Order: sequence, then C-alpha cells, then structure tokens
Amino acid sequence: MRTRITTWAHRRWLVPAAILGLAFILRLWRLGDSNLWWDEALAIWAVRKGFVGVTVWTAGDVHPPLYFWSLWAWVSALGESEFAMRLLSVAFGVLTVAAVYALAHRVAGKRAAIVASLLTTIAPFHVWWSQEMRMYILAGLLCVLSLYALIRWLDDERDDSPRQGRLSPWFWAYIAATTASLYTIFLVGIVVVAQNIAVLLALFSGHYNRKRIFWRWVLAELAVGVLVAIWLIFSWDRMQTWSVSTPTTLTFVAKLYAILLGTGVSVNIDAVWWGAVPLLATLLAGGIIALLPLVRKELRWSHVAAIGLSGFLPVLFVYAATLPRSIFYTPNIEARYLLPFAPMVWVMAGWAVELISKHWQRVGLVIGVVVVLVSASFLPRYYNGRVLNDELQSMARCILSQAEPRDVVLLDSGSRYPVFLYYYDGLEYGGERPDVLWTPELSLATSAEANVATLQALVGDAQRIWLAEVETNLTDPDGVARTWLDENYTQILSEAYSYNGLTLYAREAEAVSLNLESYSPQYNVADTSLGGGVLAGWEMPVDEFMPERYMHIALLWQQEPTEAVSIELLTSDGQLIATQALEPGARQQADWAIDEGWPSGKYQIRVRTGNEIVELGTLWVVCTASLTKEIFSTASMPCFDDTACLRGYALTDGDGNAVSTAHAGDVLILDLVWEAGEPQQELVVFSHLLGEAFNPATAGPVWGQSDAIPAGGAVSALDWQVGDLVLDRHIIQIDASAPAGEYTIEIGLYSAADGARLTIADSDSAQDSWVLPLTVVIN
Repeated sequence: MRTRITTWAHRRWLVPAAILGLAFILRLWRLGDSNLWWDEALAIWAVRKGFVGVTVWTAGDVHPPLYFWSLWAWVSALGESEFAMRLLSVAFGVLTVAAVYALAHRVAGKRAAIVASLLTTIAPFHVWWSQEMRMYILAGLLCVLSLYALIRWLDDERDDSPRQGRLSPWFWAYIAATTASLYTIFLVGIVVVAQNIAVLLALFSGHYNRKRIFWRWVLAELAVGVLVAIWLIFSWDRMQTWSVSTPTTLTFVAKLYAILLGTGVSVNIDAVWWGAVPLLATLLAGGIIALLPLVRKELRWSHVAAIGLSGFLPVLFVYAATLPRSIFYTPNIEARYLLPFAPMVWVMAGWAVELISKHWQRVGLVIGVVVVLVSASFLPRYYNGRVLNDELQSMARCILSQAEPRDVVLLDSGSRYPVFLYYYDGLEYGGERPDVLWTPELSLATSAEANVATLQALVGDAQRIWLAEVETNLTDPDGVARTWLDENYTQILSEAYSYNGLTLYAREAEAVSLNLESYSPQYNVADTSLGGGVLAGWEMPVDEFMPERYMHIALLWQQEPTEAVSIELLTSDGQLIATQALEPGARQQADWAIDEGWPSGKYQIRVRTGNEIVELGTLWVVCTASLTKEIFSTASMPCFDDTACLRGYALTDGDGNAVSTAHAGDVLILDLVWEAGEPQQELVVFSHLLGEAFNPATAGPVWGQSDAIPAGGAVSALDWQVGDLVLDRHIIQIDASAPAGEYTIEIGLYSAADGARLTIADSDSAQDSWVLPLTVVIN
C-alpha cells in the first residue's frame, strides 16, 4: 500500500513538473539573443551604483526599489551579460507558472490548473516579458502569490475550516506578498482594490465570523499601508512629475489587452485579432455557465471576484493612468503595463474550461487544446525577431583598442547614454579608460558663443576627442558639436555604425595606432603573418545577422601589411557573396548592411592579401530565403566577354523550393553563380521574366525584372578575383496583372557607367543576353 501511495504521489507531480520544464525551456531559448533596450540598460546602469546608490536613484524614478534590489544582488553574483542578467526574469517567469498552477488548482481543480499553467507557459506575452530585464514579470508573480495567500487565508477563516478561529499563517503571507508587489510597481494597487471587493463578498456570504474577519482584514491593510508608506515618505520629495502620454481610448486599451493575452502581439494588432477570439470565447462561455443556478450556488464568489477583478479591472486602471494629470508620471499606453494582471485571466480561462468540461467533457477538452495551440502558434513570430545586433559593441571596441592617455569620449546621445555605457564600461580593458563626457542639449537657437563655451568647458585640455554620435537628434540635431570640432581640431579617424557615427579628433594631425598592451582583440590569431604584416587578431561582436542589420568585422594588426587587404564572405559551399577592400591602418574595419538577397545559412569569413588567404571564422544569416540545395549547371552556359562566365543557376520560392509554377504577384528568387574573370568596370546583372503577351508598363514582354550589382551590391565586379565563384541573388516580383501562360527568364550584364551590354563570347550574332533553360507556368 505504501508503495502504491508513493507512486501515486510522484505521478501527481509529473504533469506540473513537465509544464514547469517546458516553461523554463521556452524562456531560456534565445534569451541572450537580443540587445539591451533603453530601460534594460538604464536598470544595469542604476545597479552599478551599488545597493545604497540604486536605492537613492530609484526614489527619484517611477518605480519602487524591490526589482532593482533583486537585480543588484543577481548581477553581483552572475555578472552583466545579456543572458545572465535576464536569467532573473526567467526565474520569476517560471515561478509565476508554478504559482498560477497552485492558484487555479486551489479554486477550480487539477484540470483548470493544467490549462491555466499551460496558457501561461506558452503565452508569447508572458514569454516575452520573462526575457526582459524589467520589473513587470516580478510584479505578476507577486500578484498571483498575493491572491493565492488571500484565498488560503479566507478558506482558513471559514466556519467549516479546521483552522477556524486561529490566525492563519497565510494572513502573514498575504501581507508580505502584497507589500512586495507594491514595492515592485505601484500599478498593482488595482489588485488590492479587487481583493477588498472579494473580502466584502466573503463578509456577506454567511460562512465567516464577520467581526473577526473584518478586523483582521483591517489589520492586514494597515500593515501593508504602513510598510508602503515607509518608502513613500523616503521617496516623495525625490519623485518627479512629467508626462509623455498621448490620447487613447478605453476601447483601444481593452482590445490591446485581449490581443496580447491571446497572441503577445502589440503592433499592428488589427491583423491578428482572430488570435484573441478562442480565449475570449472560452471566458465568455465559462461566465455564462457560472451564472446557471446550480453552478452559481457551488462557486465561492469571493474567489471569483478576487481573481476575475484582478484580471479585468486593470484595463480601466491602466487607461486612467494614461490620462493627463499634474502629479507623478503620466505614461503612454504600453503592453508591459498590462502584463502583471495577465496570469489572473489565464487562471479564469482554466476555470472556464473546467466548468465547460463538467457538463461537456469532450467539448471542454477540445476548447482547452484549441486555446493553448492558437496562443502557441504565435511563439515562432516572437522568437524570429530575437537576434543580437552589433549596435554599439564595435564602436566601444574601436575606441578602447586605439585609446591613448588624456583621450576623452564626447558622447552625443541624450538619454541613450545607458546603452552606450553598458557596452563601453562592460568591455575588458587593462588601461585607464577614457572618461565619457555627456553633451548637453545643443541647438542653433542658442547663441554660438554659448555653445562654444559649453563645449570648451566640457572637453578641457583633452589632446584627442572621440565624438560618439548615438541618436544625435535627441540633444544635438543641428550637429553643433561636430561643427565645432571640425573647426578647431583635426579629424584623424571616422567610422559609421548604421545611423550612428564615431569620429576621432586631435589637436594635431597624427597617425592612429593600436594599444595592444591594454587591449586584447576579441579573437587572437597568434601573430599570423599576412601581406607583409602581422595580424594580431580580429573582431566581430555578434555572429548572427538579419536583413537590414549591420555587420562590422575588424582586423587588428601588430604590424601593418604592405599589400592591399580585403575581407570576403563565402557561402558554406564556397561561393562568394560579399567582398570589401579595406583602408590602410592598424585597425581595419569592413561594414555591410545585410541585404534581403543574401541567402540564409552559414558563411565563412576570410582575409585576402594578393594571393594569400587566411580563414578567420564563421557567421550566420537568418530570416532570408535559404540557398537551394541544387544549383543547375550545364556545359553550354555562356561567358560574357572576358568578364564573367555563368556556372550555375536555380529558381526557387522563399522557402528554397524549386519553382515551375507560380501566380501573378508571387516572388521568384533567382540564384546565379558567376565565375569571375577580369572586369575593368563596374557591372550590373539584369534578369527579365519574359512572357508571350505585351506588357504596357514595360512596353514589351517583360513581366518582372531585377537589375543589380552582383549580390545586391556586396560584391563589386572591381573586387572580383579571377576564378572566384560569385553567388548573385535576384528577387523578381511577378507583375500582379501578368496573364496566365508560360514564361522564360533571360539574363545578362551591362556597364554601370553607360549601360552598354556585354556580349556572349564566341557568339556570331553579338548576342547580349541568354535565356535560362527553364520555364515558369503562371496560373
């Protein structure tokens, strides 16, 4: 008997354990693969002040200090990587799933607990904020714990409870959890309002000693009030009042909340409204059943009120918080403000499935499965956007690798300084790090004399000034700082980082050298000899890239090369996709904006000097069409003059599948493989989709085309090396009015300077284009 009981006890925990395991995996997946955004960077900037410093700073901020205290302790133990810091939120998120299971099980049973905890586990909204370094996920956990403690206390106070009359330990747990929630974010005060309504319902239910529960509740609320007042007294004079709110409506807030609960999507929400329907329909059906006479008598309405009002009242409360007022902070409506209350809605959804299942078991099962699967279907959309970008990492490395004594960094970034400082201060450096000076707001509306005096006082007698321009529109939209530096100093280095920039100014012209005694390259290459120089190392802060994001690869030379240097990127099967010649210097940097036409997959990075090649490492391009596994090649493929020979082609859709049929308006991906010759001019490759019908828009048979420098401009023909295989991708949009029929594709090359087409070698008729041996049927 004992063995059977023990086995059954283990089985009881098997399902919740599996759910918690899934919750942990989903929140851990790609955790560090996203840059810190401003609020996250501000949080780490704050906790670097130490416990006392962050406490004082928080007193002047919007939120109370509990999250920052916990983050300070966490960072002190685990460090400041994106992964390590966000792991704290993962822990809070998984604990929330456990708390949701316990709460739903307490009020509605195991089936409700499974559905509610599964919804919380797979909800993109909850996964999202379990991977962000902010206090909202902690607030949600504490709200659930507060409600659970309240319900356990109310149950212990019932006349039929064995603990009736004695003060329950859950009474003290309620005080602790509620106080902690209010020390995390004041917005959760609406949950306290819901709890008061629930206690009032309990008082009038006839199952409690009204006098005793009333005075104990008063004591609990007074205790919470006194504990929160301690913080308010300390912070009141430090709190700031400001507003960034823009007008919104209660209807919009409610719609946003509903869609967030079902899909986790916070932008273009009208496009995914259907994702909220299963959850809302389940809640509505459960509510109708709850009002049936027999069911209504069985429910404890104090429990329903505590959880239901905590989940739904915040819509009104959050809307009210965005209304203009003259005290405290008035924000715009943001998805994160609704996150702490979402777990209670998922508990109500689990409860609704339980009520449906009691009357129609199979219907309840189907509904539960549908709600969970619809929500889970939005998870890939969330994860696809989590890619770590090289925002300011290379900029910080560029400064520290070439810093000298008495350098200063003039940071022209406005309020974005925490993001820059996260990368700059967090980078290992053996020397004295140049001081960072923050430019105040500068404008041409201010007198030139005042601007000059401000900048001169700021930089003092610095010999060299690193001007780091990061979103300069925030404080210096007119470029006052840059203009002043251009007039008074010599520019000796300039690098672009997307829409940001880094420029080094000196009092006198001088060469920029590496400081390898204090700075170690990201990747050492053991003093590799190459091109008459000695390569010390290379750097690429991130190794995964999405379209329209920027890639920066830097070479650091112990001894500068005497030959020209270029960096090349090749696909996994050796086809060249990008090349860039580098400017001379001790630190050479190649920069690319990732094009939509670059195929997804693994790339090899190599350095070329003359005939010497050194393999550096690999990177990945994601979220573009993959390269087809089969590039077609025949012996009859043409060569155009002495410039390029076609060596392969493939026509695919966006998933890398070969295409033989399509529809008007579809997108075709044409991959061409060229063997490089010796071009003497910049070339453009053209590809035309040709039909039998006349197209008035093109005045000919062309129903789709692409004209582009090879590889979307990443491989200039002037940089080709004889014998290289160059992968050239073209994205052809079929005209939406293209009639049904058979189509062919012709290709060729022409001069970028004068448009003159290259001719096919050994062609008697001076043929200047070639039709691929394939057809596309448009239906």
